Order: sequence, then structure tokens, then C-alpha cells
Amino acid sequence: MLESFEVITSGGKYKVSVGEDLLPKTPTNKHTIYLIDEYLSELLNLQDQSVITIPALESSKNLDYMAEIIEKMRLLGANRGTHVFAIGGGIIQDIATFVNSIYMRGLSWTYFPSTLLSMTDSCIGGKSSINVRGYKNLVGNIYPPHEVFIDMNFCETLGANEIIGGLVEAVKICYARGPENFDQFLKLKPFYPLNAATGVQVVFAALLAKKWFIEIDEFDQSERLLLNYGHTFGHALEASSDFAISHGVAVALGMMVATEYANLIGKMDEVGKVSSARLDNYLVQLLYPLEGEIKDALSKINLKVVLSKFEGDKKHLQEEYRMVLPSNDGCLKLCSCPKNDHSKRLIEKAYQQAFLAHGYFS
Repeated sequence: MLESFEVITSGGKYKVSVGEDLLPKTPTNKHTIYLIDEYLSELLNLQDQSVITIPALESSKNLDYMAEIIEKMRLLGANRGTHVFAIGGGIIQDIATFVNSIYMRGLSWTYFPSTLLSMTDSCIGGKSSINVRGYKNLVGNIYPPHEVFIDMNFCETLGANEIIGGLVEAVKICYARGPENFDQFLKLKPFYPLNAATGVQVVFAALLAKKWFIEIDEFDQSERLLLNYGHTFGHALEASSDFAISHGVAVALGMMVATEYANLIGKMDEVGKVSSARLDNYLVQLLYPLEGEIKDALSKINLKVVLSKFEGDKKHLQEEYRMVLPSNDGCLKLCSCPKNDHSKRLIEKAYQQAFLAHGYFS
């Protein structure tokens, strides 16, 4: 069974297909290069192809490493007519998006997301995010693939952390789209382990919700900024743990911190509090299989380092912190607060209260 839809952008449209066994069905007459997660290279039969394997590690997603990838592409004969196939999760996608956008001013490419997180979220929208010297996602651009193939068979290679991380991003998108989409998501009862039928429904629910954000605000000027929910608080946890806390888990924790911060500054009415509580309760249940790992990782981080990483987030303005917070009627709102000692104390308190409330600190 193959399902598909199109995403419309200023540069044209691209097709997104969801199904099984899609990799062999993508012939091309162009010179091709594969950028692939090195773990997956052992599972796929690509011996006769030009392949660049990439460790799917956060340390690979840095600006210095981009030069190495570009040099390898050149040695493989990449030219303006080359088509690139990128196969892997979000790290491979970030690298492929960035490199393909700048190599000879732009190469055509196709993306096969291999993690649930990339299937439900990052595979559409075309954004790259590259780390620079310890600062998460400091540089990047927008350069969509020419086509996306979501092969659900890849989910068989995923463990609990990766499935849970994908569900975190999926619920974030549906919550950002509004109460109706959030309710529909919760009705799917998506938890780990995830069966194939529910997985397909989750992917479609999340991608169709995200498609709305992309098409109404392609370049992150307004509505699409709401998809940063949980990321400003979460990225600081990722970086301060030296990425021992995975992206999906960090975003989940970041959403919990956002709830506490919104309560501290009085941003929510009763309807908003009920909606945020439903989200937090779902996240706690979702993270339960990883509870021990989360507690261990949080016990090793320094909150002062977390606050320092929070301070360096690229979404902030010169004089103001900017973050997406839950607001009235179960909606999200982009908020700003001054960079002063009072704001810093409240942000620190929000981190502490969120983790105490959900048992992550003793």
C-alpha cells in the first residue's frame, strides 16, 4: 500500500510517499551519490553505488565535518548534474540538506528518513540545522528535497529511545496545530512498542499537520515558529548533557519546562492549564520506559551549564529571550521576556519544578 501527498513551496512542489519496500523503486539515469547512515549501509545492498557513510552521531553534525563530506563528494565526481540519495535519520538529513544546498550552488536530492522522528517531523520542510562548537543548531538553511520516500520497514531497526523520540515530535506538531489535532492524536494511543498500523496513522497525522505550517509560513516568520515548542528549553538539556539526553527526550522535557514557565509568569487560563496537563501526562507515560536513563542523565548535568546553553539559543533576540509557551484555550504562543536576573531566576525555577513534579529529581 502506497499513500502520498504533495508539499507546495515557493520553489515548486515535492511529493511525499509512505509505504514499504520503496528503496529499490527509485531508479535514476543521473550520476548518483548516496549519503547514508553507516549503520544502515550494512543492511542495504549498495555495493555498486558511490556511497559516503556517515556516523549518525551529534558530533557529525558540525560545521567542520561539512567540509569533509564536500571533499568526499568531489572525489566521487559530484557535479551539477549529480543526484544525491540521503538515507538516515535527522542527523543525516541535516547534513544532506546543508551540503546539497551549497555544493556547486545546489544539487537535486531525494530523502529516505529512517527514524520515526525524521518520518513524523523533519522529512518535510527542508530545514538544515548544524552545530557550531558546542552550540546546538546555530547555522543552517532551507533547501527541500525533490522527493521524500517514507519506508516504514526502517521502523524495524529502531529501539525504544528512537520510537519514543519520534512520538514526542509527532505529538508536538499535533498539539501546535490545535486542540482538534491533539485530540485525534491521543485517540491513536501511540506508545512504545508501536505497531505498524498505528505507526502509519501517526506519520500521516503529524505530516499533514506540519504540511499546513510549511505551506502557510515556509520561511519561519510566524506560524511555523510554534513548532519550536519544547526546543528552546530542550536543546539546552541536550547540549549540557553532551547529548547523552537524546533530541526527542530533550524536547519532551522541554515541553514540560515550558508548562512550568508559563505557569510561573501567568500565561495560561484554566482551559490552557487543562490542555497542558493532558500533554504532560501523555509525555510522562510515553517516557516511562526510559525513566531510569533520564534520571541518570539529569543527575549528571549542571543546571548552571543548562542555563548557559539556554542563553546561547539562536532563537533569542539581542535583548530578549524568545520561546514558545502554552497559552489560553490549549493554544501555543511565541513569547518574549527581557534578559535580566528576574527572568533567569524564573527559567531556572521552571527547570527545577518540571523535573521535581515528574519525579526526575529526588
